[in-house]
Amino acid sequence: MYNRSKLLFLVLGIGIGITIANTIHTFYPAIEYIEYSDEEITSRAKDLGMVFVKESIDVDSTKEKPNKELDKDSEKGIEVTVQAGDTLMVIAQRLYELELIDNAKSFSQYAKAKNVDKHLRAGNHMIPYNLDYEAIITILMRKQ
Repeated sequence: MYNRSKLLFLVLGIGIGITIANTIHTFYPAIEYIEYSDEEITSRAKDLGMVFVKESIDVDSTKEKPNKELDKDSEKGIEVTVQAGDTLMVIAQRLYELELIDNAKSFSQYAKAKNVDKHLRAGNHMIPYNLDYEAIITILMRKQ
């Protein structure tokens, strides 16, 4: 009986100690909070080597033509069909499969960075080879 009550008081004492320590830490924290402006955060991030998504996307406008044989009509470009409800990633993957872009993920990131991902229009679009991302997006936003 004596050991049991001793254990009970020990657990109770530890609980009270944790509660008091937590209360003291709440009112007098060891961490000092500093408010940073957006410019300070951006400069600190650049110092640490972080970049914005817009800066990290490499848009190559001098892309070579695909290696496959092209017939007379496809030298002008390829007709790309965008269905109503197609997501940006589906469109980017289709452009990649047709070898109009070199990377579907970077194209979709570029389109999201430009806030045009919701403005691409459904329909058939004739897209020539060797266009940069900006030109392809412009074609995909045109009214049919």
